[in-house]
This record gives sequence, C-alpha cells and structure tokens, in this order.
Amino acid sequence: MAGSLDGDYYMPGGEPFYFPGGDTGCLLLHGLNAVPQEMLWLGKYLRDTRGYTIYGPRLAGHGTTVRDLRRTTWEDWYGGALDAYRLLRQSCRRVFVLGLSLGGLLSLHLGTREALDAVVDLAGPLAFDQPLMPYARYLKVVWHYTRKDAGASFQRMDHRMRAIQAEQGEPVIGRQSYGQFPIASLAQLYALMQITAERLPRLTCPLLLIYSGSDRTVPVRNMELVASRVGTPPEHLRRLLLKESDHLLTLDVEKDAVFEAVGSFLDRYA
Repeated sequence: MAGSLDGDYYMPGGEPFYFPGGDTGCLLLHGLNAVPQEMLWLGKYLRDTRGYTIYGPRLAGHGTTVRDLRRTTWEDWYGGALDAYRLLRQSCRRVFVLGLSLGGLLSLHLGTREALDAVVDLAGPLAFDQPLMPYARYLKVVWHYTRKDAGASFQRMDHRMRAIQAEQGEPVIGRQSYGQFPIASLAQLYALMQITAERLPRLTCPLLLIYSGSDRTVPVRNMELVASRVGTPPEHLRRLLLKESDHLLTLDVEKDAVFEAVGSFLDRYA
C-alpha cells in the first residue's frame, strides 16, 4: 500500500525523475496534492529539445498518503526545493527553477533567497477567491479533510492523460492525487503565500509568468499581482496568458504552447 515501507512506497507517478544533460539544469516543482508526474512531460521536452539536465523532486508529504501531507509544513516543502536546487548547482553552471501551482509559488520564494538564473511560474498563487482560506489554520482543528473535486474537470484531465500515456508508450495511470485535501495543508499554503508576497521585491532574476483565463483554481489576476511586486527588470519579465487551459497548464490542451514558450524563454539565458 502506498505510504507503507512493507510495499510500494510511492503512489503511481509519485517517483522523482532525473535526466542528465548539459551544464544547464532545470528544477521542476509540482503542485499541492499532486505528484512529480505532472511536470514529467515538460521535463522530457526540455531534455529532448534543449539538452538540459532535468530534476523533478517529490515534495514532502506528496505521492504517498494524505496523512503524510497533513503532517508537513511549508518549510518542509521549501526545504525539499532548496535541497534539490543545491544538488543541481553542484553539477550545473546555470539553474532554472520552474514550478506549477504550489511549485510556482515555491519557485518564486526560492528566487527571493537564492541567485537563480531564471524562474518560470506556472499559475503560482498569491491570492484566492475562497473567503475561508485565511481561516484554514483555525478550521484545521475541527475539520481535518475536505473532499478533492473529482467531478467533470478531473475526469476530463484523467481521460486526456490516459490517452496521451497510451500513445507515448508510458504506464497508463491517468491523473494522480489524493482523494482528500488536508485543511492543514491549505493553512500552510496560505502562510507561504503571505510570506512570499512580502519578499517578492527581492526576486530580480529573469521571470516568465504563465497563467490561464480559464483556470478555476488560481485566479488569473495572480499574474499581475506577481508582476507588480517582483524586482525583475521589465526587459527580463515575460508573460503568457492562456485562454483554454484549466489549472494544470503542463497537461492541458495548450501544453505544447506552454512548452514552446518555456523553451524559448530559457534559451535567452542558457
């Protein structure tokens, strides 16, 4: 059972991935209640088309059991991202950090503390529309989990991923995440959002922001929230606004446009 040392520790798609390449490294960080798999296709694209060294770590509490996630803090997630960055720095002259959702937020936060060569933020949140988000730290005491949406949007993405996985000869496992969402993890996410927002003027490296107007998880206004607060010079700040994709920008219908935009942006600094 996933999360048990007696059997398979990782749930399908929960394993980290590493592709050796040249002296430019890309650190790919996945989202909250997700697995490294959601960054895998972007990693393969950057390896195959640019020859970069690629590392997609598993963030603490992810890819095992939801109980593991409930026990972790934003410092645990950031510590894992920092460890992965330091490892890449040992073998790569340049390191780019790319992240989706929570991974995007961690990428921004890492960029306020470390000398990154560039950051790509894919739908990283600084603000949500849910009015109860600021109170999650109190709600977690009496409300441990909320059901994760497994409706039409989840099923659409699951079917899409299964079709692509079969076409590419990969294990057909579909979209992977926990069926529940810890309220404690939402409280930790909110804390990281607040801290990162305060530190954003310290981020001065080249930055690409990719968000979608059809994202039902992270409001598209977050793109301008981030852009207005970072210290990146205007000539090194790029934006891509998608129209059709939901939250999982690396997997949805515009993923090829996302990959091309990311590759072209990184080419400028590699």
